[in-house]
Amino acid sequence: MTDHPLNEDEIAEIIEEEKGAVIAALERFNGRYEGIEIRHIAGGYEFTTKSECGEYIAKLYEPPKMKLSQAAMETLAITAYRQPVTRAEIEHLRGVNSDKIILSLVDKGFLTECGQKDTIGHPMMYGITDKFLKYFGMSSSSDLPPIENFLEEDHHNMLEGYTDSED
Repeated sequence: MTDHPLNEDEIAEIIEEEKGAVIAALERFNGRYEGIEIRHIAGGYEFTTKSECGEYIAKLYEPPKMKLSQAAMETLAITAYRQPVTRAEIEHLRGVNSDKIILSLVDKGFLTECGQKDTIGHPMMYGITDKFLKYFGMSSSSDLPPIENFLEEDHHNMLEGYTDSED
């Protein structure tokens, strides 16, 4: 048991098997048992109960619920779709100062510093983390739904038309 998903290479090393055998075993496992599964999430695999068992698990264990504010959700969404992104780019899209919320999301492990932008002042750039992916149940950022699903036409044009020269 680990506190993070394990990738195929880590599993193969632990059980001393070839990577191909590990992948085949993971695929076979999910069709054999009711109530449990191995999910591919955040770049690795995690042993979980199936979602249809949620009501029973809830009776045994109620995990602490981390509530994310509207400001946090906005900041995470901008970062997820635009990464790597600077504080100034986030603030431009949100229309408000975002220093505290960015620092809070970095402290909580949802965002990470991922280098500095090669522009005047070399601002820090931010991206999403594996904790973000796990929290939202994704394997990678490619699992994000198309942004068009959430935006009205004028907002979509604003995101598409945003250029780095507006820092």
